[in-house]
Amino acid sequence: MSAEGKSEDLRYFPLLDSVRKRPAMYFGGIGSLAINNAIYELIANAIDQYLMGHATKIKVVIDGSIIKVSDDGRGFPFDVNAPIEECSNLVEFYCLYRHNLPTADHHAPHIHILAGGLGLAVVNAASEYIKVKSSDGHRVYRQSFGGGQVRSACEAEFMVSDKGTELELVVDRELFQTSLPDMPALRKTLFELVHFYPGLTIEFQEERFLTERGLLDLAFVRYSPLQQATPWECRVSFIMRVLIAGFKYR
Repeated sequence: MSAEGKSEDLRYFPLLDSVRKRPAMYFGGIGSLAINNAIYELIANAIDQYLMGHATKIKVVIDGSIIKVSDDGRGFPFDVNAPIEECSNLVEFYCLYRHNLPTADHHAPHIHILAGGLGLAVVNAASEYIKVKSSDGHRVYRQSFGGGQVRSACEAEFMVSDKGTELELVVDRELFQTSLPDMPALRKTLFELVHFYPGLTIEFQEERFLTERGLLDLAFVRYSPLQQATPWECRVSFIMRVLIAGFKYR
């Protein structure tokens, strides 16, 4: 095989053994904050939809060890062919293979929350199961993954419905100390996150986070004593806190 052929083969590679042997290397630990990082990966994909103008709402529900993240975006690309023959659609490729491209389908913009992006393949490898339900408005697709594998074939049903995707995740308890996220840390991150994306609604349990002015609203909530300061003091303090927040989310 030529060197070019070898390079071509390395564009996409499975992660199953690596993730399951060293989950802490990918998730930053094996405790509740590691579960948060798995959730952030699911949320980041939904925020990409918002940045492209296709989504306005993200919903996060934690019910014991069951984690659900849904959005009203344009749906997962079940109708798009994967770049390799081993996968029957692009979603299978997302969930089975890591790649050396910015994103699997070259979409932009693309964001990461707090830590570096894991990718759905890493989350799948560390999961007991991931159930995907997605609609493009005309068809509803369902497929299940887990343990780094495909658990069921994709099922498509022609049905007029609202666009969007719902991901249901349960992590593998054999790899983590707990299957429960750090709820206060998760809530704090989601509350702060909406201030980077004005107009995006994030529902978390029984709460709803929404801001119209972005970081300006966050500064007002966090530093309300500035209301008594002079306009110049308010301006300087706000700029400094925006810079600090920006470095935190780099």
